[in-house]
Amino acid sequence: MELRAAIEENYRLELKKDSSALILNNLAFHFAEEDYNTTEGLLLAQESVKKEPRSWNWDTLAWCRYRTGDLEGALLAVDESIRLLEEENHRKIALLFSSDPDMQSLQVHPQPAEHRYHRAVILHALGRREEAADELRSLLHQPVHSDVIEQARNLLSRLDLSHDL
Repeated sequence: MELRAAIEENYRLELKKDSSALILNNLAFHFAEEDYNTTEGLLLAQESVKKEPRSWNWDTLAWCRYRTGDLEGALLAVDESIRLLEEENHRKIALLFSSDPDMQSLQVHPQPAEHRYHRAVILHALGRREEAADELRSLLHQPVHSDVIEQARNLLSRLDLSHDL
């Protein structure tokens, strides 16, 4: 069995036990990343957002909309994912400075790198090349995962607007 099918099977088994937003989101994102079963992925992502409208679920919904060709819907969803992530971070920062010692382990993601990369890809698909390039250039100045940085560099070079590489 190929890896893609094994991952899908694992998520489907999990989904039978637990139809939480997390499991729905994970399977939807798998479909979007692998670019197959995208219509089912879109339905799963929509259900995940209904159950738990958090930034990562909105980002998956954006990516599924992008993969199914709904570019305007994808841009709206990725913008919502970025807005929510920034809002979630503000709440976490407030909790970090609270007197509760249990709050000291919260993780704050100052720049939503994957969300921003997805936004750039969607802008590029919409023909908004300069905005996509600006988004990518901004992303390249952030301390983020190397795979996201590499993807951003590759897309920026393909846009042929890459004077800031």
